[in-house]
This record gives sequence, C-alpha cells and structure tokens, in this order.
Amino acid sequence: EEFLHCIRCVHEVGGGGEAGSFAAVKVTALGDPALLRRMSSAILELKRLFSRLDQNGDGFVDQDEFVDAYDQLFHNAGSEDMHRVLTKLDPEQNGQIDSIEWSKIALEDMVELASFCRQRGPFARAVLTGEELDLVKRMRERVELLAE
Repeated sequence: EEFLHCIRCVHEVGGGGEAGSFAAVKVTALGDPALLRRMSSAILELKRLFSRLDQNGDGFVDQDEFVDAYDQLFHNAGSEDMHRVLTKLDPEQNGQIDSIEWSKIALEDMVELASFCRQRGPFARAVLTGEELDLVKRMRERVELLAE
C-alpha cells in the first residue's frame, strides 16, 4: 500500500504521467531477503544443470545430449517421462534446447525435475518449498500490481 501511495505521488507531481515522470521500485524491497537468496540459488542451479546437459559446450542441448545426461542424472528415466520433459523444454520442437528456452523453466517446475534426481545434490537442495513458492507467487502479484 505504501509503494502504491508513493507511485501515485510521483504520477501526480510529474503532471499526470507525462513523459519524464517515473517511479523506480527496487524489487528486493518487495520480498524477504532470505527468499530472494533462495530464489537466486535456485536460478543458479538451473544454470549449472544446463551446463551439465550441454556436454559439448556449444550453448545448446541437443536430443542426444539430453538423453545421455538425463540417463546419468535422473532415475526413472523412462522414455515417456523423458520425452515429456524434453517436449516441455523444447517448445519449438527443433531438436535442441538453447539457454533462452532453458531460462523459461519456472521455479515451480524445479520441484518435478528434482523429484527425478538420482542424488539429492545442490540442484535438489535449491528447489523452493511449497511455502516459499507461495511467497514467490505473492511477491510476483505485488510486482504486477505496482506495474499496473
């Protein structure tokens, strides 16, 4: 509520939203610092997982790399589960996942992916809890409200 009041004040002082008036809100002010650190850790582990999948280091994970790494890193690597995950990660269905496609993995999706991990390593430990995901959702709602 306080942020909305400040934004409205800037809007009024700036002539009703004409070019040249804006309010900057630091997103870290909208969330608990511990939660933001956990989110940062989760995102970092997603990036590290992409690097492990990208076995030849070309910035893309092709189907062969994905299948090979999936078999090494995840249990129950049944072809149905594996293809479902691959389809979700490669929406263009061009046979390779680039870092942009990979970056669209939601923090919520990490829960399912981590459930297939063979070992409870850094990736699985970085997965946010249900309570943390609820807090992230509420933080995103606050950001969206302010952005309107």
